[in-house]
Amino acid sequence: MTGYTFEEGKRQKFSILNSGKTPKSLYTRLWKSLSQGKHFSTDAIHDRRKDGTEYQIHSTFFPIKSKDKNIYFVQVMYDITANLTFKKSPSQESEENYD
Repeated sequence: MTGYTFEEGKRQKFSILNSGKTPKSLYTRLWKSLSQGKHFSTDAIHDRRKDGTEYQIHSTFFPIKSKDKNIYFVQVMYDITANLTFKKSPSQESEENYD
């Protein structure tokens, strides 16, 4: 999905995927939910592949607490760009706002 190999990606921060179109308020809500032990789901994340093309993902994040009380985070995501492109009519594309 990202265009990066495992070897390339494991040395990088997630910010390399940031397209700049995902609202910062979304990340605030995400971390607030996770810090309260709740999962968080969204269709509003816009990322950028290695080749520079942008895509939109559906993501669900889960906090997982280990027996030793450490908290880990799991993200399940899939690319929804094709679904959104298929559903849009030309008039909808010009009216969208990604605030």
